[in-house]
Amino acid sequence: MGTLDEINVSDRAADKLAAEKQAVLDKRKGTSFTDIAMRCLAEPIAAMLTRFCYQNEEFAQGVISSKGTLYECLDGILKKETKDSPMISDLEAYIMAVKFYLPAARVQASFRVELPEERDDDLLCLSEPDSLAEPSGGAIILDLFGAEKA
Repeated sequence: MGTLDEINVSDRAADKLAAEKQAVLDKRKGTSFTDIAMRCLAEPIAAMLTRFCYQNEEFAQGVISSKGTLYECLDGILKKETKDSPMISDLEAYIMAVKFYLPAARVQASFRVELPEERDDDLLCLSEPDSLAEPSGGAIILDLFGAEKA
């Protein structure tokens, strides 16, 4: 558990994000693409940012001291989406949101698929994992962001 100052900073940042999320939902009640996209992005982006605020006091302080709002953050994400391509991944949106509040931050993301070394390849996609434990030393690891493109 953090100090009282850490808790207060995290709580204040979470409260700011909650209020800004509600402002987005209140402002964007229409049926246009932008209205719907803003509402769809508001909850997961605000939730992710709030989780980070509780994990790190400096991150929470960055959210509190930011002159920008969640609305502006989401607007920037949507502009990137429509300008560069018709879609943006969740991960790209999360990275952009972090960079909005902490522009100097270097963001690294990880997405790994771990396959057990011993498996029945015919049933691999049909079976549930026995446990969520760490894979054995001989596991096959597929890394979306670490591997070079073929």
